[in-house]
Amino acid sequence: MKRTIKLLCCAFALALSTNLHAERVFVSNGEFSTPDGASWIPVSGQTDGMADTEIEFPSTDGNPGGHAVMSNNGNTFGVLVAADGAEIPLGDLGLVAGESYSFFQDLRRFSGEQMGKLKIEFYNTDGFSGDTGDMIQPVIGDGSTWETYVYPVTIPAGTEAIKFVPVAGIGSSIGYDNIGVDNEVAVIPPGELIPNRDFEIPGGVGWGFFQGPETDHVVSYPATGGNPGGFAQIDATGSGGFSGLASNNNTPLAIETLGLTAGETYLFTVDMKIISGPNLGKFKVEFVPGGTGDLTADLIGDGSTWETYTFEVTLPESTERIFINPLWGEDSVIGYDNIGIRVPEEPRFDASIKTGTVVTWEPENEGSTYQPQRSEDGELWTNLGPAIQGTTINSAFDAVAAPFYRVREAQLLPFEAAFGGGFEFEDQFEPPCPENWRCVGTQLPERITDDARTGDASLRIAVQNDGGGAPNNSEIQQNLEAVGSFITAGETYHFSFWAKQIGSFGVSYVQRFRVQWLDFEGGELPAGGLPFVDFTGGTDEWVEITSGDLVAPEGATSALIQIFGATGAVAGTEARGEVLIDDLSLAAVIPEERDDLEAIPVPGVEICWMTEVGKSYQVEASEAGLGSFQPFGPVVTGDGEIWTAFDQQVPLEKFYRVRVLGGE
Repeated sequence: MKRTIKLLCCAFALALSTNLHAERVFVSNGEFSTPDGASWIPVSGQTDGMADTEIEFPSTDGNPGGHAVMSNNGNTFGVLVAADGAEIPLGDLGLVAGESYSFFQDLRRFSGEQMGKLKIEFYNTDGFSGDTGDMIQPVIGDGSTWETYVYPVTIPAGTEAIKFVPVAGIGSSIGYDNIGVDNEVAVIPPGELIPNRDFEIPGGVGWGFFQGPETDHVVSYPATGGNPGGFAQIDATGSGGFSGLASNNNTPLAIETLGLTAGETYLFTVDMKIISGPNLGKFKVEFVPGGTGDLTADLIGDGSTWETYTFEVTLPESTERIFINPLWGEDSVIGYDNIGIRVPEEPRFDASIKTGTVVTWEPENEGSTYQPQRSEDGELWTNLGPAIQGTTINSAFDAVAAPFYRVREAQLLPFEAAFGGGFEFEDQFEPPCPENWRCVGTQLPERITDDARTGDASLRIAVQNDGGGAPNNSEIQQNLEAVGSFITAGETYHFSFWAKQIGSFGVSYVQRFRVQWLDFEGGELPAGGLPFVDFTGGTDEWVEITSGDLVAPEGATSALIQIFGATGAVAGTEARGEVLIDDLSLAAVIPEERDDLEAIPVPGVEICWMTEVGKSYQVEASEAGLGSFQPFGPVVTGDGEIWTAFDQQVPLEKFYRVRVLGGE
């Protein structure tokens, strides 16, 4: 018997546009050869009516000739704006939206510790559309000589014009000269665009630090001992809670300026080292809106040496900006260095074909599971693959034919472990907290009746700093044992709730939930539960948040459910957030056997392959050689899992192939 499968793979090519007349282009008077800073607008913050940055334009001692000097006193800011503050069309500079370029300026440090910076602002038909943030590069030498500093920038698609904004070095006196852009398209790896990704700029410039309420973690930035040179260090041995670093001074980075695309998958990397303690650090990418939650990696060796840890992240289609957050290691001191992003290698598109027996049945109930089984004697039965829920799939494959087959149908019966998940009743002793729940925090949650997904009530969590910088938090929690419920060890539970975000949330605000298994004494069990997971509700609409399968471990008799919102120690009322919660459930789904269904076995073929998210596939078959393929079955949308197709009663010679739609 001849069985053939032809594997068809997509070929990808990346073409970069080029400029036939590429050159270094200076912005108007970017060489400061025209006296008194012509074409430049100086802007300085004010304290007590006095300018915080003194801006001058010496006619000599530049690189060469004239230059600008910004002397900042460290209180607020100072900037120069090119072209008399006007937007410069991309075409005037020979630039194209969507491409990457190297911007540059010559700098010299006269006093202070920080170096000067550069910001590029983007404008489209609607006006200002974003900027790069203040870009800073490590000091060359001791900073006392004129040196050229280069800043890689990807110009977002849709941009029509830009502004050049040199920025003062905080608490320093800096000279500026020869400001412009190289208009030859540059190929810039996404990771190179993360500000101070290798922590070589002292003091952790470009990185913010956040931590949860009642958390006493400490961040530092040693200048030596990294991989190599400087690195960041979080000491989380002081207390529980959470903490982390936030890229771009806790300001989201536009994905286009990082050279990333929504919907695509990237590998985020960070070098880590356990300096003391038992646990490795974690990692998170926050999307605007949404986020990955806390990602963990398997320890390399004993963790005592610098190693690169990789986290695969797919940016949702709605992503516009991201935060990059290396996170703490519990009860440990962790070093972090060399944050990066890279495109994963194209996975090998492969498929396999097997002959055997296709077993089919007729499922009728969406609420049932179907377990195909095989037997050699009709008495002792073994499962043929996992149980299948619902009526979507009605076949299984056995590579080795058996004399007997059957399918066991079981109805799923839900058992609700959490009490009062609809928040319909108020606690008569602690209003406005809902009955069966504890409300804790500096700003207590409350049961409300003016907005609910179902029923008459929902729970409101709202947190806002008062401007003084003290962190706040608001938390709802339930201990199942305390409300008369219980957990059965070994059972599978599903945790879910519905969330509705009210307005936009501000800086440093986080929302998380947790399910922690407890033993009969109330002690926390280490396995099987959910750690604190970030979540975001729908924007003025209800969306469901789910956990997936949670198996209660041995010894579990109860569970602690927690949902909270919290702000960090950030001054100003922009540290805020509000979310509504409704229809919370922690339920076991217990199968109850009903009866056996007839299983029909026929000779057949199994065709399987690994799919990729966002790609579509078509299985094709031919009984007339390799030149006459026809579609076999429906178009398959990839989900990152293995997909299987079956063909029954196959003739002696038949050919198969799997085609990626849009190319072979």
